[in-house]
Amino acid sequence: ESDGSFDANDYVLFYAGGPVGWKYDENQKIFKHTSNSYDDYSYAFLTVSLGRGKRISEEPSMAAAADHTVTAFLDYALHESDEINLNHWGRTYYGDKMTGNASKDFSFSFPNADRSRQASLVADLAGRNFTPANYQVYVNGQLKATYSIETTTSNDQKYAVAVGGTMPFFMDSDVVKVTLKHGSSNPNTTSDGYVNYLSLNVWRNLVFSGSQMLFRNPEVESGKTYEYRLSGASQQVQVWDVTNPVAPQVVKGQLNASTLSFRLQGNPSNEFIAFNGQSYYSAVDFGKVANQNL
Repeated sequence: ESDGSFDANDYVLFYAGGPVGWKYDENQKIFKHTSNSYDDYSYAFLTVSLGRGKRISEEPSMAAAADHTVTAFLDYALHESDEINLNHWGRTYYGDKMTGNASKDFSFSFPNADRSRQASLVADLAGRNFTPANYQVYVNGQLKATYSIETTTSNDQKYAVAVGGTMPFFMDSDVVKVTLKHGSSNPNTTSDGYVNYLSLNVWRNLVFSGSQMLFRNPEVESGKTYEYRLSGASQQVQVWDVTNPVAPQVVKGQLNASTLSFRLQGNPSNEFIAFNGQSYYSAVDFGKVANQNL
């Protein structure tokens, strides 16, 4: 930028969320997702020749003493495969079809998981069975829930039956293996199981992992000063405050050995992304968009 020319090795770096949003549920103490029912992408529009563009501002670390220290955050992951619209009705799509007596495994990774804190799995499933059937849900080899699936018929107004729930568990490693077993009393008749989604919430220690990492601690309270301590950092690691995703700020912290510390006013919505600049997600060029009268 300093030479006034956009050259081959130059690039635009910006923060953008995806088509899946996450909101913290105060009652259940977990993040819940909301998927875009109409598109698998989110879009950003780049406009040029309108003067100086937007720049990332700095957010200085507070000088006041911290009331609390943050060394952990609540992470989340989602498996959702939109493949089948049951009976061609509604906006909900399912995937991972299982017929008769069948099972499927799903693996999730949470680096530096906090094994002392309770994690949770939410399973949203469905079944179309003409004879009694059930789902068994295992987490890391342990049976966590059994859901009986109400039977339906070919003439039934109800095409399929939704089942599922929330299952607490504790991490025993950095990997979560979820196994779904669909069991049918008579697999020779119609007996199909489907997965709407699997959603996990796992507490992780605040240790930098990968090339970029989002983190948020929903237990932070407003009106107090918090010191965040990000371990495993280096001089290349930056932290952006993306609480307002359209106006991110560079957080000015202090690096001591491999721990990057910064102090900010508490807000349960505070969200950050740390990255080391080694790799970024790339945007797909959809081409020029003509002017529209909106």
